[in-house]
Amino acid sequence: MNTILISSFIFSFLGSVPPGAINLSLFQIGKTEGLRKAITWGVWAGVLEGIHLAIAWVFHQQITQYPVLEQYALLFSGIILGGAGLYLLKKRASQHESALMSFQQFTFLNLLNPMAIPFWIGALQLLMPAKDQGILFASSSVLGGISCLAIFGLLGSQFQNSGFLKTTWINRSIAITMLCLSVWQSYQFIIKNNFIILSYNHLSIFQ
Repeated sequence: MNTILISSFIFSFLGSVPPGAINLSLFQIGKTEGLRKAITWGVWAGVLEGIHLAIAWVFHQQITQYPVLEQYALLFSGIILGGAGLYLLKKRASQHESALMSFQQFTFLNLLNPMAIPFWIGALQLLMPAKDQGILFASSSVLGGISCLAIFGLLGSQFQNSGFLKTTWINRSIAITMLCLSVWQSYQFIIKNNFIILSYNHLSIFQ
């Protein structure tokens, strides 16, 4: 029991370390609104991450048996992230948002994270928690992710009264990260489905 608690916490914590749209958003919230608000949003991000974990827990066998489902889900998420990235990239710096709009965008961004469900499927295959350890595994994993996001919020709060790292720079970093994820997911979808090879064979018929 202790092993699955510690390993799931560490796995989730380390999985949240690489810079991405979520943790950069928490960094920005910490910088603009303070540590307490960043931790609150980090807890909400952990709850949303629990939804991804629950989907992976319930459907991981079906998803691994039918990888085409995962591929098309990733493509859809990649398209949505690409559109959201372009929106953030083109949005004017003076364009202030209401708290509700920011909350909706943050929730939308978390739910459509294209790496979440594959990440948790990999975690389940690697750590192999027993069926009666589901609640412990989920709780420890969510706590690990929240802890890492809280650190990003803490780092951002250290620049709260500083002119260093302007909000527009952070927004552009988030947008570029989302666009890179979108391009990467689309590329993976094309490669895995052999679209290039099929197109070449189709053209060769008419030669």
